[in-house]
Amino acid sequence: MRIGNILEDEACKAVAERLGVEIIRNQRVVADDGIFAATFDALIVGRDDQAIEAKVSSRPSGWGADGGDEIPDRIILQCQAQMLVKPTLSLVWVPAILFDYGPQERLYQVKRNDELIEMIRQRGMEFWENVLAGIPPELAPPPIAALKALHRIPNKTVPLPAEAEAAWLDYRACRDAVTKLQADADTRYAELVAMLGDAEAGTLPTGETITWLLQNSAPSVDYKLWRANDPASYERYVKQGEHRVLRLKKAKGQRS
Repeated sequence: MRIGNILEDEACKAVAERLGVEIIRNQRVVADDGIFAATFDALIVGRDDQAIEAKVSSRPSGWGADGGDEIPDRIILQCQAQMLVKPTLSLVWVPAILFDYGPQERLYQVKRNDELIEMIRQRGMEFWENVLAGIPPELAPPPIAALKALHRIPNKTVPLPAEAEAAWLDYRACRDAVTKLQADADTRYAELVAMLGDAEAGTLPTGETITWLLQNSAPSVDYKLWRANDPASYERYVKQGEHRVLRLKKAKGQRS
């Protein structure tokens, strides 16, 4: 958290220099209705129509080219919510420091989308009306990352509610659908590559280009060679990983 805050501060300074503006850091703004509020990483002095929301991420997927507007949906929603709180905003700059085999500095922009802002406002008001009425939100499962981190008691078994059976059937149906979709995607992928023949790219009638180019993969380790050449260091540094798997075990005497 501390490192992220330091890097976000540097990202704000960098975008201010790039845009040639002065900024005011960490500004909390409450909407005129007194219900919605947002904290801005930075507001721009003399530009009431622009703000800054800095990000630091070790997951570069979902981030497009520098200068564009391709960023993860969750950040787009955050910026639109900020523009809900501050109606004079027409654009939020998103300086990002991304770690992908080394840090990269990029600058994105999120333009005002009044339709999306109205959707956020409506959902927020629905939630606020439930707060006033004392109606708790519908319970949703925690993020799977939090569930995986939960300490489990070995060999402990608990009785599940009746709806668990329906949840399992739904999960299995979704999993099967994903498998089918992946198989269909793989077939279409192969069809496109076959159409390229021995070329690395092909032009569509629209003028767009489909490419099949080499790109760097994650570094790999030859574990067999490592173990053969230096078994001591192999045993020291290589550890067997573990992960949990969700399965259905039939009851004793129950046929498949």
